[in-house]
Amino acid sequence: MSNIQYHGDGRTTQSCIDAVQRILQFGGYISLARLLTCKNRHAFFLTIDEYQNIIIQAGFASGYGGEAPKGLARVIQLIRFHGVKLEEIDVPQKVFRRIDCCKLRDKDLKQIEETPFKRPVSLYDYVLEVGELADTDLMSYYKCAIP
Repeated sequence: MSNIQYHGDGRTTQSCIDAVQRILQFGGYISLARLLTCKNRHAFFLTIDEYQNIIIQAGFASGYGGEAPKGLARVIQLIRFHGVKLEEIDVPQKVFRRIDCCKLRDKDLKQIEETPFKRPVSLYDYVLEVGELADTDLMSYYKCAIP
């Protein structure tokens, strides 16, 4: 098994949004965010401080109206708002099933890291499906924190 942390619950979009917000707010420097795509389902692979890998479960979707596509658009906007490099890659269904079960193998991790980024970029299409938020609206997604 790979040394990966799994955050969020793939059955609920909000838990995945909350996980990304916690990491952005308190979790260290995200050097790269990858949107993992399998058909119309999505998860995130975050590299923190160049050495720590985190999977945000597949609580996101695209291609229809609903909470999962809205959540995907919001998280993409939050990641971009923080200046994190975000790329998308297509992931085979068998790898995505292992993400769902929190059982990625070293071989899967290597495959994800070596897969070329998707071109043309469709990240903006996911945001356009539900609409872009202003920076002040993005900040309202964060809960108040006492330093």
